[in-house]
Amino acid sequence: MRDLYTITLEDLLPHSILSDEKVVFAAKSLDGEMGSVSSSIFEALILSRIDELPAEIVDLLAWQFHVDFYDPALSLTAKRNLVKSSILVHKRKGTPWAVKQVCNDAFGYAEIIEWFDYGGEPYHFSILTEGSLVDSVAWQSFFRALESAKNVRSWLDDITISRPLQLNLYYGMPHLAKGAESLTMDLPGNAVIKPYYGTATGQLGSIKLATLR
Repeated sequence: MRDLYTITLEDLLPHSILSDEKVVFAAKSLDGEMGSVSSSIFEALILSRIDELPAEIVDLLAWQFHVDFYDPALSLTAKRNLVKSSILVHKRKGTPWAVKQVCNDAFGYAEIIEWFDYGGEPYHFSILTEGSLVDSVAWQSFFRALESAKNVRSWLDDITISRPLQLNLYYGMPHLAKGAESLTMDLPGNAVIKPYYGTATGQLGSIKLATLR
């Protein structure tokens, strides 16, 4: 069974002229050109293949779709995400969705906090994210895109960049000869704890420490 990629011009000739060798040879001479065109048909599929396109093509698509936040120095993944969301961002400009999408495209993930959630002034908002941008040029591009995406009455108060850290927390409990005293502290619910246990004894002014894991 022939398909678009394997069919030849000879296969399409009517039986009435298949006996003419000149016609057959002329048809065969075009097989290479037809095969080249057929194998390139997939290149006409642009948006559906954006995750396969090289940076040079993605740059041209960003210009075509008027991507607000765009910088040639961005990673290829970030460029593709910006092009994918550009149409929706233009359709929904002036809404919290558009602001969040611009932030997600810039930082990977971001949370928009409205003024009434942190006691700010009306129509103000802040951004919380774990991502960052590479340089001042990228930051300037982001602020231009943010200004284009938000409505004119909304104002950005601040951007908080959060960094998750894993810290070792040490705690102890003193033991007295007469009575006992303990030290306690409140820990966050998501704390990762590695406890270390130790003992301390005192004798005539000297203290001996023994640490046990």
